[in-house]
Amino acid sequence: MIYELIKKLEDRDKDVRMYAVEALGMFGDASAAPALIKALLKDSDELVRWNAAEALGKLRDASAVPALIKALEDSYVEVRISAAEALGKLRDASAVPALIKALEDSYVEVRINAAEAL
Repeated sequence: MIYELIKKLEDRDKDVRMYAVEALGMFGDASAAPALIKALLKDSDELVRWNAAEALGKLRDASAVPALIKALEDSYVEVRISAAEALGKLRDASAVPALIKALEDSYVEVRINAAEAL
């Protein structure tokens, strides 16, 4: 099932990709982390990236930390909010400088999640 969902992340339909990302997060299988990281960093749709950040937070896989740090600079605010929240769940010290920087984000929700993550 996980493999089939990962394949759906390449679908042309953004809704299919979004639901696949959500499902992968619900399954909680760490083998999905590389595909979710790719979706977070490369998908053209902001809702897919947002859900990928949330899914990675649910997986709590440390391999996602660098991608989540990068996602704190995403153009879409919901991605930044979810990335900060996910980094808080991962509790990785390497994220601290990026979370401190996120305390200056123009959106209060990002600042709140960054503060809570610290």
